Order: sequence, then C-alpha cells, then structure tokens
Amino acid sequence: MIFFPCYNQTVKNKCIIIFGPTSSGKTKLALEVADYLRGKNVTAEIINADSRQVYKMMDIGTSKASKSSMERYPHHLFDINNPDQVLSNDEYTELAKQKLLKIWERGNIPILVGGTGTCVFSLFGYQYIKNAREKQPFIQADTLMLVPHYTRDSIFKRIDDSVDKMFLDGLYDEVKNILRKYNSVPIQLKKTIGYQEFFEHSYHYRKDINKLGYIDLEKIKWKIKRDTKNYARRQDNWFKKLKNYKIIESSAELKRVIGEFIF
Repeated sequence: MIFFPCYNQTVKNKCIIIFGPTSSGKTKLALEVADYLRGKNVTAEIINADSRQVYKMMDIGTSKASKSSMERYPHHLFDINNPDQVLSNDEYTELAKQKLLKIWERGNIPILVGGTGTCVFSLFGYQYIKNAREKQPFIQADTLMLVPHYTRDSIFKRIDDSVDKMFLDGLYDEVKNILRKYNSVPIQLKKTIGYQEFFEHSYHYRKDINKLGYIDLEKIKWKIKRDTKNYARRQDNWFKKLKNYKIIESSAELKRVIGEFIF
C-alpha cells in the first residue's frame, strides 16, 4: 500500500473517478466537475484512464478531448506512447501513481477519467467491486466514483453521431497518415476499434487501404458503429459487478455530491 502526502488539507489524498461506458458523457462530466471546483478555489487536474488514449496520433478514432478542453485544465497520460508500442497495465499504474503524487503535492485534486476498468481498479484496488478478493487498494486515497446518467439507447445514439463525426473530421486521413509514418500497421491500430475495421475490410476485400472508395468507407463506418456498440455493452456489464458509485443525473446532484466529498 502506498500513501501520498499532500499539503492542501481540503483535497488531501482525495481523487474523483469518472467511470462509464464509451459515449456515456465522461469527458463532459469531468469538465463540469473541474469547473465547479474552480468556482470553489480548488484546482483539478485530469488523468486519462483510457487504455487507447495513451497512444500518439490516434486522436480522432479514440475520441480524445479537444485541444480547447485540454487547455482549460492540465491533462495527464495522453499521447505518451507511440502506436507501435505497448504500454502494459503495470507501466500505466506506475505512471499514474507518479502523476497522483505530483498533483497532490501541488495541492490540487486529480480527476481520473476513462472507461478502462483495469486502469481504474489497478490503482484503487477493488473497493468498488462486489465480493472482491483483494481488499487493500494499491494507493491509499479517499475516492469518489461518479458515473454519468445514461441509457443504452442514448449511448447508441451518441455512438452513431460520434462515428459520423469521426469520418467528417478525417478519420480515414488519420489512418493513412499513421501508415505513412510507420510504413506498416502499428500494433495498436490492429487492436483498437475505430482503426482495426479499416484493415479487416482491406484484407477481406483485398483492397489497397490507401485507395478505399465511398462504398468501402460506408461499410467500415457501419462496422465501427457495430463494434463500438458491442464494446459499450461489455462495458455496461461491468456495473453488475460494481458497488459504491454514484450516478449523476443533474448539475444540482453533482454539486451536492462533490460538496459532501470535499468541503
């Protein structure tokens, strides 16, 4: 067990976790939390807990926060590895531990944001998992897990809209740019929804991935939507195993819960 000292008593060893399926509104909720804390003279810093957003160049397909959002508050553990590398969960945990230490030392509060369960639970043990064997968290901290309110239908609608926007924003160009840089298919593109469908389609139809046409891209878009929805279902099933989290349905509820946790 590791204990981190902090010199600001208000946020001493506290961490807010924002967890939920893809397209459930985690980034939006994180910024709402940070904005509310800023109004209370508490500075928040955001730590990525998405296993794919740690990779450089994979921006559109992983729905990274916009540049303007990242400029509002410090963001950590985004774009730290190349897409032809592998960041293990142990490596992620060590990096996140160091970020938490520095944030607490600055007297600020970390907001851990992401839908990758292993990233979250490797840091804070299994205190949020029902009937967990491991009782002690890796990091000794006072944590609050928030989940944005969502329904399956609302998530699926957001996924459809999000994937449409990815293609409008240049997802196909992003894929080709990465291929040009590495002269091969980096391992993370083969393993990541939003990218792997391009290569599966190209291989299946024996087409040059750099010369895909409109019909090809429409088929790939449909597959990405399908695969992302299946992934969201699997993420949603996590909540059958979890406990002690709070679902946030309104701004008033957010302020009440945060207020009770910190002030």
